Amino acid sequence: MKQVLAIFCAFAVLMVGLADAQSVVAPNANWTTSSSGGLNSLTRQFTRTLQQGIHATELTQLPVGAEIVGLSFRQYTGASSAWPAANATWKNYEITLAENALPTASWTSTFATNMKNPVLVRKGPMTIPMGAFGVNTPNPNPFDTFYFDFQKSYVYKGGDLVFFITHDGNDQSSACYLEGEATTALKPGRTMYASTYQATTATTTNTTFMVTRIHYGYGPAGCMGKNGSLNLILSNSLVAPTPAPGSINLAVTNGEASAVGMILVSPVKGAAPIPLPGGCNLLIFPSFIGFIPFTLNANGRYDLNLTFPAIPALVGVELQAYASDSSTTAGYVVTNGVSFQAGP
Repeated sequence: MKQVLAIFCAFAVLMVGLADAQSVVAPNANWTTSSSGGLNSLTRQFTRTLQQGIHATELTQLPVGAEIVGLSFRQYTGASSAWPAANATWKNYEITLAENALPTASWTSTFATNMKNPVLVRKGPMTIPMGAFGVNTPNPNPFDTFYFDFQKSYVYKGGDLVFFITHDGNDQSSACYLEGEATTALKPGRTMYASTYQATTATTTNTTFMVTRIHYGYGPAGCMGKNGSLNLILSNSLVAPTPAPGSINLAVTNGEASAVGMILVSPVKGAAPIPLPGGCNLLIFPSFIGFIPFTLNANGRYDLNLTFPAIPALVGVELQAYASDSSTTAGYVVTNGVSFQAGP
């Protein structure tokens, strides 16, 4: 940890304020305030299919062309303890992102007709680790650091955004109510669901709008590993409503178990992607001011949480990671890039 802090002190001496988190919360009003509703479709022990459309007015901070690499959610305000009590695992958990084919007010009950150019970004088993969804006093509850991370990034085209999630039920006897907006006038979009896996038609066509955090970076990384894309996710506000000044969490996700690698730190983005052996791209300028070595855990993930003290002016760096991967010809895979900014 001392080595990591020394690296970051090279560009973040005396920092104050919050990092640019490379994420967007919809509804925007729920960054630091909570809604009273809840919906458990995404965590149920029974089969479920859910579709949600988010209006473009909530996505003005999401750059067109950004690579979306994951979603995250938080427990609703009525929760009194962390969930799950033990690891919750699904055999099949699928996530699709798409453009909106129709205004949400005109959505049909047929899921497919509401999506344009859908992209399957995650498929297969998924595990939510014990205690991933925490509680906080006062509300809102924390987003924490469990991400519904993707196996393939999604390039945001602008306009409304739709996500479609279907699963076959977890192996526990419980589910978690995730925070949502139940008041119709405050919903910045529309949410529908059905009670079967891979359903084609919604049985409930206007339900609680889920408070959703969208994580993004920039690309293209250009290469895929054993588990698909290797993702670098940067977030703050892990404990709401006010995190420690300058607190961030860096997560490398979706890699090969026990892979080794580094997070690279550069003062600026590259002018253009630099091709690397194996079809990967270096996205940040190759004048590195720091390196953070890591080893991925058994789930192919690495987390690093850092909190910083005060600088008088805005500073920023660019981050990209690589990790070993036995399935690639080059023996490694790289992540998307993310921008880190902080200041008063």
